[in-house]
Amino acid sequence: MKLNDLPKRRLLSRARRFPSSRVILLVVFFCICSIWFFGGKGLLFCQEAVPKKGAVCELDEREFTVRGKNKGHLRVHRIFRIYNQAGKKYGFVLTKLNKFIKADKLKAELRNLDGEVIKKLSKDDIHEVSLFPGYVLYADDKTKYFDLSAATFPYVLEYSYEVKYKSLFYWPSWFPQREIPVERSIYALTVPQDFAFQVQQHNLKIEPVEEVEGGKRRLTFELTQIPPFEPEKNMPPEADHWMAAFFSPSRFDLDGYQGSTDSWDQIGKWYASLARKQYKLSSEKRQMIGEMAAHCSSARDTVKTIYRYIQRKTRYVAISLGIGGYKPREAESVITTGYGDCKDLTTLFIAMLRSIGREAFPVLTRTRDEGSVLVDFPSNQFNHVIACVPLESDTLWLDCTCAYCPFGELPWQDEACRSLLVMEDTAALITTPTSSAEENTRHRSIHATLLPGGTLEIEGVISATGNFESYYRGLLNSYDPTEKREWLGGLIGGYAPNHKLVSSDFESVPDLDRPFSIGFAAELNGYATASGNELLLNPNLLSRVDAEDVPREEERKYPVDHTYAYATVDELILDIPEDFVATIVPDHSQLTSPCGSFQTTYHADSSQLTYKRSRTVTRRLVLPASFEDYKGFLGKVCTADQSFVVLRKPE
Repeated sequence: MKLNDLPKRRLLSRARRFPSSRVILLVVFFCICSIWFFGGKGLLFCQEAVPKKGAVCELDEREFTVRGKNKGHLRVHRIFRIYNQAGKKYGFVLTKLNKFIKADKLKAELRNLDGEVIKKLSKDDIHEVSLFPGYVLYADDKTKYFDLSAATFPYVLEYSYEVKYKSLFYWPSWFPQREIPVERSIYALTVPQDFAFQVQQHNLKIEPVEEVEGGKRRLTFELTQIPPFEPEKNMPPEADHWMAAFFSPSRFDLDGYQGSTDSWDQIGKWYASLARKQYKLSSEKRQMIGEMAAHCSSARDTVKTIYRYIQRKTRYVAISLGIGGYKPREAESVITTGYGDCKDLTTLFIAMLRSIGREAFPVLTRTRDEGSVLVDFPSNQFNHVIACVPLESDTLWLDCTCAYCPFGELPWQDEACRSLLVMEDTAALITTPTSSAEENTRHRSIHATLLPGGTLEIEGVISATGNFESYYRGLLNSYDPTEKREWLGGLIGGYAPNHKLVSSDFESVPDLDRPFSIGFAAELNGYATASGNELLLNPNLLSRVDAEDVPREEERKYPVDHTYAYATVDELILDIPEDFVATIVPDHSQLTSPCGSFQTTYHADSSQLTYKRSRTVTRRLVLPASFEDYKGFLGKVCTADQSFVVLRKPE
């Protein structure tokens, strides 16, 4: 018997002495006592048995009032029951501020379950800081926040605050669902009776209660007993799956720039009005660009030359001051200072092309990590700007903030995104291109010598294209030499803890005009396991699907997101020590699934073992209907990746 099992078994033996009637009486007695002790909350507390998520939201109430054509007022009121440390985070409350949004009248208090006040929010508890202090050069975006909690559990947190909006461009949405249970969520909306606006329900379908009185309409959206949102590992952006209701006015004004949400064309025209005068460049800069283009042999080469200029001569710096969060800076200012955010750098790129007679257009995009665009709800749903350059026989899509993207390729966040192509007099909702597995490749080739004691001396090359390439270049160019070696050592030593990086070659990493590759040499001490006169080794040195990579759940509610389609190849040529013979070599494997394929090949002769592993993911998303097959596929890949080669030294 294990020592730790003894108390448990004694407890069970004691429990069995109670007749079932006595157990029932004890449960009833506990619930009655809890109702008395917790002031009416005890029965629910008993039923919840202290939720593992740590808290329950009793009330989430938001009341938004439209005041005039372009102003609004929001009142927020929330009550939480905090049961344990996991729920403590709900005492951290923040609200965003900028030139158009101001928050005040913050009130909060903590109570025990008897209703006695434990603590009240004081002025010293309220803080105001820049929202993006790390990478924003200029910004008026701030956050006002407080963090209120108690030392002992359980307790009740209740707070409220008010927000004034100087533009309905920022009309607040309603998210009734949380990661904890919500007992009641309300969004009450009051507008002038003749005020035109749009509502879009997302993963919701409820009819608001409507009242008309005194020239005003009041719509109340309400839900009760809302189950918690349960995310799944490697799922697409959660924003696509939350319950939500979005609102927008038919007409809005942002710092004097008026717009309409009647159609996507109107949204595009609004952005065009912000950017129209920002494409101007001085004659000096136009001459410089003309000289750059004069050495180009084709239209595509011209676009590439100017894109390379943006990548090399500018850097991404976010700037968000008032309308500056949406209106790009003048191209002349961007090229002179050498920095800007996505809309600034895209405006400069377009201005440079237009200065030599090459047309290009801005594309408003919602990056894929932020979720999908609601196509039936024209509104400000975008967080990024890229460029579209039509050529005679092709169309180029370019992200001017991606300093290490291969020319003509978008980073994965910009792929397959519903986006707004903004032209001179019109706009169109389009979908950005999606890269294929053949465009996103990683190839790792290793030549290894196995020493009789089990140590591997290896030399190898890692090459990459597409999203693999831009990821590696971006990551490694942010590292100093020591960090680069540590990264490479960690990659090589993932399955060989006792390793030594002998040499590394990162020369091609910063050079966008050279194919990406990393060279290395290393020693993997004791990699092969010695057993008598045999050596056992796994020829898969770098890429394995391990047991923890195989999903444990039986089914999925949401797709599995691979980020992008890709193809990987790992090759090993192993020099076998003299007097050793390969006695056990795994069989070839070839697997297919709805999302891709996997295969391995082995070949052994008297002096060498050749191993090749290929895996292709042809679909970014694995739909729930295919999950069972996908799980079985990964399980088989895992088994294949654990295969060993046995080398024997004849006696």
